Formats: sequence, C-alpha cells, structure tokens
Amino acid sequence: MVRAKRPATGGASSEGGAPIPAPGDVVGAYRVLERVGSGSMGRVFEVEHTATRARHAMKTLRGGFAFDPDAVSRFFLEADAIARLTHPNVVAIVDLVDCPPWPPSFVMELLDGETLADALEREQVFALERAVGVAAAVASALAAAHAQALVHRDVKPDNVFLALAPSGGVTVKVLDFGVAKLLDDTVTRKHSTAIGRQIGTPGYMAPEQLMGSAGVDHRADIYGLGILLFEMLTGRLPWVGTVAETLLAIARTEAPAPSTLRPRAAGPVPAWLDELVLRCLRKQPSERPQQMLEILAVLRR
Repeated sequence: MVRAKRPATGGASSEGGAPIPAPGDVVGAYRVLERVGSGSMGRVFEVEHTATRARHAMKTLRGGFAFDPDAVSRFFLEADAIARLTHPNVVAIVDLVDCPPWPPSFVMELLDGETLADALEREQVFALERAVGVAAAVASALAAAHAQALVHRDVKPDNVFLALAPSGGVTVKVLDFGVAKLLDDTVTRKHSTAIGRQIGTPGYMAPEQLMGSAGVDHRADIYGLGILLFEMLTGRLPWVGTVAETLLAIARTEAPAPSTLRPRAAGPVPAWLDELVLRCLRKQPSERPQQMLEILAVLRR
C-alpha cells in the first residue's frame, strides 16, 4: 500500500495479547520485511509472498483491537470495501489473512510515494491546477465508493497517497476505509456504529459527525473533500485554535472563503472554486452539493 516514511521496527513482541509481526516473521503466506506505517487501529508492513516473492503491503489490526468484535468487524469491512472498489484512485486489495495467533490482516498493493499530508507539510500550498487535480481524483474515488453504498467518513491528507507511477507521473490513491460505513440496510443493522460515537478525525469531521448524529451519509465525505481543497489552497484548515475551540467553530461558524487566506504569491482563487468549497462546507448536509459526481463535474470543467 504505502512505502513512505519508515519508522524503526522492533519493540515489544506483543500488544494486548496479540503478537506484533517483526521482520522475518511469516504471517499466512507472507514474510514480513519491515514496518512502514501505523495508525490508531492498525499497522502497515511491507511483506513478500513466500512463494512468488511479490512485494505487497499488509495491514494488521493493533493489539487489543484484535479481540474487539466491533473493531474486527470494521477492519474486515475495510477489506471488503476496498475489494469491491476496482478504481484507479483506490488502493487495490490482494488478499485477506486470518491466521491466529497473528492479528487479522489484509494485503494490498505496495505503493511508492508520499501522503498528501507529507506533501502539504513540505510545500504548504499547492498550485491551483495541482490542488484541483488531486481533489478531482479523490472525488472520483469517493463517487465510486458512494455508488457501492460506501461512505469513507475520514477524508483527510493522511488518507490520500500520491503514488509514483512507473512513467514518472503521480497517481492519487484514497486509503483507509477503516471507518467506512456500509449503507446497505442489512449490513448496516449488523455492523452499524453506535449513535453518539464520533468516527473520523477532528478538524476534518462534518458537524453531523461531531454531534455523533445518526444517519451520517455520503455528504460527510463531501464536507471532508471541501476541507481537503481548502487546505491545499491555503496551507491551513478553516479554523485554528485549541481542539475545543476548533470543534466549537466547526459546529457554529461558517468557513471563510479560501481566497481570503491563500498567500498572495500563490495566485488567486477563482470565484467558482471559492463557491464550490464554501458549498461543500455548509453546516447542514442538505445545503451542500448532494452528489460527489456534481462536484467532480465542476472540478473537471
């Protein structure tokens, strides 16, 4: 999946009762080479198939989550979500690994490059054409997800990967459907997130997510895409301050237009793009664009 920053491997051999894979360990049919990333729920390793020697990325569920039925359910829902999305801007899943005592895992394509978060940290602000191009690729991936009744619900720069293509270009990939929600009625009844639990990342969450409201739908991703565009255009989030101040502002204050915060040296933001971002960031889902394809059409104008 990713080959970007490489944190040091090693450390404790187990966590929460589940063993932590280390270089040389074999998990199912895959030999662990090194750890390449980690998140709140999972770790990502570079692995090779023991027979074919093909290189992949393997995501494993962290520690105590491996024994949490809800976490395991959402983890494999992520695998199912990715497997169903055969889209050039979504990371491809290769295999599922359920091989106790190792934590549940799935195997994905291995990508070279960096996250959008890393690129923004280095460059601060994107050129207009680049920002629109990245946003259009993300919108295309999310439109495909929504067509499969999937909502990502954690659209942020850390979950967008700028993969280096063999041709030397860059392909945008949306990562981590770990908090995706299946909207299909049957699956929703079985795997639904409890009302009142916030799922997402503060600063990028739609107001209805912050409120823990029931019925969070694809329009939360539309809000998240608006935040993503805002950050690429201005080098910052719409609201800054303490976590409490930021969350209060998201719930109560309208976002400023990107053009008012974009550095002058970066060039102007056209009125149509200002308008699109502000529509995506409306507090009420009913006031945002209602379909991701609508946004994609504007970005590709």
